[in-house]
Amino acid sequence: AYDSIAGNRQNARSSHNEDRFAIHYFGGAGNWTSSRTFLEIGAFDGVTESNTIIMERCLGWRGVLVEPNPRAFDALKASGRTHSTLVHASPMCPEESTVPMSPLPFTSARTDPEPGAPHGAVPVPCVPLTDILLSAGHPSCGNQISSAPRHRRDDSHTGHRRIDFFSLDVENSEDRVLETLDFKKIDVALVFAESYNDKCRRKCAKRDRVREYMAAAGYALNPAGINVHYSDVFLREDLMDVAAARRLLRAVVV
Repeated sequence: AYDSIAGNRQNARSSHNEDRFAIHYFGGAGNWTSSRTFLEIGAFDGVTESNTIIMERCLGWRGVLVEPNPRAFDALKASGRTHSTLVHASPMCPEESTVPMSPLPFTSARTDPEPGAPHGAVPVPCVPLTDILLSAGHPSCGNQISSAPRHRRDDSHTGHRRIDFFSLDVENSEDRVLETLDFKKIDVALVFAESYNDKCRRKCAKRDRVREYMAAAGYALNPAGINVHYSDVFLREDLMDVAAARRLLRAVVV
């Protein structure tokens, strides 16, 4: 399945087996029904090193892919991720605004463009993550949201109120994204958040803030002692059978 879903695109899978880990966590592909949902922030082109493409292409999940880099978002629109709502926005502002980002060609956009950088900086819509999720799937949005959803304050529509798997990798702004997610409105079972990179090593204030925020929201960190390379794993125990997950994970090597 891995080799056939992406055609001639390269690395159409997770960088460090995050997707395989999540499949085992939920009890194998047989337990992954098409009613499940995913969220990937830092979706890039929708294929390269994607943590969710196998869930959509092979397992029939639906989800939301968020990418602030305008160049990468153009590629995302051409990726064939037709079961996902595609969002061009940066979900790190408590209110609607814009944020300057450097649209590097090889990564998701960064919020710290260097002065005089050859790629410059472009304004990107900055929308709270809760608003994005409540708007995704709304009939007036269709399959793409390329700007701030105008009806975001109306919580009466369906949107996505439950996320089974949330992949978060946004160039050291993970804490700012999570602060715009209202866990009282959106149930999220399993979260992978990048926690180690060249700017976040043994000591990392951003990682500490993410862990504190997720603990306050009722999440267990790295449950059952399972580690995913360069990411923290967070689990809401009231949304998942932890005992069964731990039994399955004893034989899993990531």
